[in-house]
Amino acid sequence: MRVLKTQQGNVLFFILAAIFLVGLLAKVVSDRNMDVTAQSQRASTLTAATDIKIYAGQIKQAIETVLNNNNHTVAELDDVAAHEAAFDTAPHSAKIYHPYGGGAPYHSTYLGWVDIIIADNIAIDGVSTATSEVTAVGKVNAELCRALAVNNTPAVVTDVAANSMLDSSTAVTLSEGSTCQTNLCNGFQSHCVENTSGNLWIFYSVMLPR
Repeated sequence: MRVLKTQQGNVLFFILAAIFLVGLLAKVVSDRNMDVTAQSQRASTLTAATDIKIYAGQIKQAIETVLNNNNHTVAELDDVAAHEAAFDTAPHSAKIYHPYGGGAPYHSTYLGWVDIIIADNIAIDGVSTATSEVTAVGKVNAELCRALAVNNTPAVVTDVAANSMLDSSTAVTLSEGSTCQTNLCNGFQSHCVENTSGNLWIFYSVMLPR
């Protein structure tokens, strides 16, 4: 009888040990899967950030074509969307996205860069002496903003400044110590900013420093 109890105790011990080891193995596999998923997401974000910068470069090249090759002024730049009726009205040569103009591919949203507009109301201290630049600007998420920001550190701007950047009818100046956090704003032609409330992230790329 004593032997049977000992055997039962041993069996119970092995069962508990097996359950523990299975649980431990499941945790290791789960942690590894989570790590692989996180790495994959980071890689996707970095790839998207690179492609967004390339697209911004295509818009910039198109604007330079309109101004330099097609002999238009900044005031004549036309960012009419490809799906709008005015896209097929003359002069085509002034249109950023028209094949007879700048020839840039048109996207209002591109890989997480959302509501892209061409603004001429944003002045960035240290970029030029002009009152404003021609800038491509649009919203992104927090993770993408870090990937697009200089040194992976978004500049913090006031809520008013952030909202104005997305409103082409409202002028805004990004100035360190005023609308923008010190040492994180002046002079950057391509950067990502976060509003003070921490719920809005904006990637901008200067097309034409003036």
